[in-house]
Amino acid sequence: MKPTVSIYIPCRNYGRYLEQAIVSVINQIHTSWELFIIDEASNDETATIGNYYSKKYSDKIKYEYNDRPIGLQRIANKVVAKAQGKYLMRLDADDWLEEYAVLVLEAKLESCENLELAYGNYSYVDEGGKIIGLERKLVHGYEDLSGNIPPHGACTLIRIRTLKAIGGYEERVNAQDGWDIWYKLYQRGRIATVNAPIFYYRQHNVSMSQSKERLLKARSEILRSSRTRLSKDYKLKVLAIIPVKETYGDENGIPYREVGGSSLLKRALDCVGRSDEVTHILVASESENVLRCCEELESKGEAPKHYRQKRSPSSSLSPLHITEVLREGRDFIQKNVGVEVDIVMCISIHSINRTSVHIDNSVDLLLLSDCDSILSVQEIRDPVLRHGERGLTILNMGKFQNLTYDRETLYRFNGAIIAMWQETLATGQPFGRSIGYLEMTNDESMIYTAAGACEKGGLHIQ
Repeated sequence: MKPTVSIYIPCRNYGRYLEQAIVSVINQIHTSWELFIIDEASNDETATIGNYYSKKYSDKIKYEYNDRPIGLQRIANKVVAKAQGKYLMRLDADDWLEEYAVLVLEAKLESCENLELAYGNYSYVDEGGKIIGLERKLVHGYEDLSGNIPPHGACTLIRIRTLKAIGGYEERVNAQDGWDIWYKLYQRGRIATVNAPIFYYRQHNVSMSQSKERLLKARSEILRSSRTRLSKDYKLKVLAIIPVKETYGDENGIPYREVGGSSLLKRALDCVGRSDEVTHILVASESENVLRCCEELESKGEAPKHYRQKRSPSSSLSPLHITEVLREGRDFIQKNVGVEVDIVMCISIHSINRTSVHIDNSVDLLLLSDCDSILSVQEIRDPVLRHGERGLTILNMGKFQNLTYDRETLYRFNGAIIAMWQETLATGQPFGRSIGYLEMTNDESMIYTAAGACEKGGLHIQ
């Protein structure tokens, strides 16, 4: 009889943990499974362990060796091609399953023939296997309507027929396979959550910053790839507005100050000009000098074609007033260019490490999510407190365990990008009812302040 669930364990030099992962599959209450152990050119005891269990359970376990690593996505597609099961699950070699994991996830999917993906909660464990925390994932469709938070890529049960229908995994990216499938599936609305911890997720003592940078880069590539699969029959009209103030308090000439050989103003124009999604660029300023500078840059071919709007003097362009700038810019383009834009963006000149890819990803997220607007953010890595009934309350206690729980994750707007559907501007709410986010690293979030300093993790939208 064919198994109903196909499980695969990719392993590269995690032989010291592999046996625990394999045994957790063997000990499943639900016994209709097959297991693929994929050795990614390991040079430790992985081969010995894999061969031992594949021989001992030859009818259920298969061991395969790759002489060079091929990556998670390619492994998944190869397993999908040979799997006999109805459902697929990845189990990482350094994690292990609760004995009821396969049973409850399959039961959830079998409860409704329209369901395509099921996931649950998990326990964090340290390198030695000691439990240090419990992750309770936000429930899709109830606690998370926007689709901002996907399930963990591992130990999520997915219908194999669905994977084949959506073209499998994106092989050009070798990380964040959970995000890849999430962007392809979540809008179909056939996702279920199991309110129980189903596996143990091991935490290693690795550099969080290096890991975060790699993951966000992979996520960016997945966004771009997911965007290309959408219909291009209608060309979106995307307006990027660059609001510019010439003077900040006692500081004058801020837009003309150079960073890396280019002025802040020119850097912003160049960045927007390289975007694949932006169709119209508008510089909005109350300074005639700024607008003349922009005109000169364009005439010399040193800046992309753009429009210029003279604004009435205002005290600030704080996040509370930025929607006014966006409305005025949208109306200016409609009146003077005759274009009804679909998406309006605010691009700060002070964000010196933002790239055109970040701009494009903001549009990607608007199209792939159900959000009214997208804000560029950075994660707050330090503990944050606020006043409660009995003094200060810690909002993200997990930081003291070096853990980032979904329900405790805090972000702050880094000032680099605001993107929203033009109809959101008419709602009366600054950013609409549903706000998505584009996460950037601390380095990417660096700003140039009015005082002339470059700061990581700041906010300067003026």
